[in-house]
Amino acid sequence: MDRSTLGYDGHQTPGASHHTRALLEVMTLDPGALAEQQESGHFGGIRLQQTISRSPAGQNAHAGPAALAPADSTELVEGLRQAIHARDDFVAIAAHELRNSMTPIDGVVGLALGVVRDTNSTCPAHLTVLLERMQRLVDGFIQRAAWLLDVGRLESSNLRLEPSLTDLSTLARSVADRYEVLAVRKGSPLVVEIEDGISDLWDPLAVEQIIENLLVNAIKFGMSRPITLRLRSDKQSVWLDVKDCGMGIPPEQRAAIFGRFEQATTQHRGSGFGLGLWIVNRLVVAMSGRISVSSQLGEGSHFTVELPRKA
Repeated sequence: MDRSTLGYDGHQTPGASHHTRALLEVMTLDPGALAEQQESGHFGGIRLQQTISRSPAGQNAHAGPAALAPADSTELVEGLRQAIHARDDFVAIAAHELRNSMTPIDGVVGLALGVVRDTNSTCPAHLTVLLERMQRLVDGFIQRAAWLLDVGRLESSNLRLEPSLTDLSTLARSVADRYEVLAVRKGSPLVVEIEDGISDLWDPLAVEQIIENLLVNAIKFGMSRPITLRLRSDKQSVWLDVKDCGMGIPPEQRAAIFGRFEQATTQHRGSGFGLGLWIVNRLVVAMSGRISVSSQLGEGSHFTVELPRKA
């Protein structure tokens, strides 16, 4: 069976294979071509409007409401549904392929670590440290690819969170340390205000992804201005705030930014597929939390995540 006809759960998606095949073309594009297609609204040569207009229902729709028969309306809805399934398939296939390609790399790093850790090895100690760090990074990449597959299953309520006692203060500082270099490189110094000793039952990888995606979003749209990461708590809840001083979000688009493949239309459109805030929102909801955003054009955006305490 052609892999391009499979959904994320391995089942065939009838009628959507030509959409999925075209989306898979994106995986072979160089970054410049990919960005160019995203900017124009294309994904692997597919544009939703083009998909509609090629169908008989789409052609009839241009002729006016009277020309749209019930059968045509059903066909139009089905075409839209297939286009959405095709986008979901692309995300799942991309995550699957990225995870699979990193697994053998993880194995090679493990073998290298075994060599340098051998008692008879003459390798310098700092090489062991570097390989251990590389192994942690590769493991983290594989975990995130697996999470992207799980997030795709949120619609069917199959995502499995694994809460454990998590030191959220330490976790947030660790994420901030990792992204501080990127923030500085983009001209946005990172201001960290984290309350000590915040621990409770949360899924640590889910919380880590929430913080990472909010920071990446702030760095992307922060216009080389300071970014603040703040963590605070009381007996019932914790609040995570990520605030930038960048371009801001138009009021009419604030709800849309949490949708899949959505980005606010401003003077700058960032690279990427617009999945970051959607992932954040779905994970926050899955953890019985809430997310809100306040923003002023030209002055920046302020995202606040509230998560309940469990213990």
